[in-house]
Amino acid sequence: MGVTASVYAHVRVCLQRQAIDTLGTALNPTDTPDDPPAAAVVP
Repeated sequence: MGVTASVYAHVRVCLQRQAIDTLGTALNPTDTPDDPPAAAVVP
């Protein structure tokens, strides 16, 4: 039972880390620095 809980916790943390990395990449793409900004500040 303890082994199953440990494996589940490890897999859950790995999946969360992967989701966070994917979201970070989607929000801050470094492949296309020449793209215009997504939003402009209007005074």
